Amino acid sequence: MALLVRRLSSNAGARWRKVGSGKGLPRSVGADRSAAARLAAETYTVRTMALVPPRTYRRGISSTAARKDKVNMTFLEDDGTEIKVEAELGATLLEVAHENDVELEGACGGDLACSTCHVVLPKEYYDKLDEKEEEEDDMLDLAWGLTDTSRLGCQIKVTRDLEGMLIKVPEDSMDMS
Repeated sequence: MALLVRRLSSNAGARWRKVGSGKGLPRSVGADRSAAARLAAETYTVRTMALVPPRTYRRGISSTAARKDKVNMTFLEDDGTEIKVEAELGATLLEVAHENDVELEGACGGDLACSTCHVVLPKEYYDKLDEKEEEEDDMLDLAWGLTDTSRLGCQIKVTRDLEGMLIKVPEDSMDMS
């Protein structure tokens, strides 16, 4: 059975609310097409046996163990806002940004088909990363405000080496793909 849920963000973290089950949108949307479109854009289909809040379930490990599998990072948005986050090891910077409401677009959903998740990294952390693939380099050519330490957030996996990193989110992103 498919379960339709809506992700609600708050200062306390992500929460989930059931909005229907089975096919289509819940009846409460009615004939208001714009409300239906908004709800559809914010609704996820979950095909699991149970839905539990993300804060209490982390891939089958206890919350104490989950803390050990995280590193601290800071995103610096173009307006100067610093957003401190705990990033799960193995997640991409794009995923971490989206989980923490950082303004990093990622129009292609992390499929390496755009440059809207372009970030600028400090040199010491940039040097710790694996070499860029040719496809990432091609997409970076389309990025606005490219620097020597630019990377695509969807291509950077969080590792312990990135503890304490400051990630700058450039002012503009331009998707020319």
